[in-house]
Amino acid sequence: VVVTDDKYPTNIQWTLDGHVADGHAHDVRVLDLIQATEASGGCASPGGGVAFIAGGAIAEFDRVHVDGASANHADGGSFYVHSDSTAIESSESSTSTQVVIRESSFGQTDAEYNGAWLYSSLSKVDVIDTKVALAGEEGGA
Repeated sequence: VVVTDDKYPTNIQWTLDGHVADGHAHDVRVLDLIQATEASGGCASPGGGVAFIAGGAIAEFDRVHVDGASANHADGGSFYVHSDSTAIESSESSTSTQVVIRESSFGQTDAEYNGAWLYSSLSKVDVIDTKVALAGEEGGA
């Protein structure tokens, strides 16, 4: 979903490499972007109640509000961010997953294992001007 102030909605366009080539304001697309990482034992390890970002992806989330997200039997109540171990061994930053979360708020989120609101493994994550509710607090807005 792309949210705009509607000042110039016809000028807003967006793409998502490999998935959407013609996005526009107020456009809603249902995309299955969930991936599974292979744990050392060969078991799929899902996570991220809102987004699972891996494989060298670069994502930015601006002015997002999340409340009530959860990851059952997984890590990352809202976000799961992962890079393969080869990203660390490589000198190319393009193999490392990178996420920026800016001017956002997170209410009650939960993960059964690690990272009640965010779990990051071998990745670069920047959190800027963002509020995260502590356990027992009301929404992060």
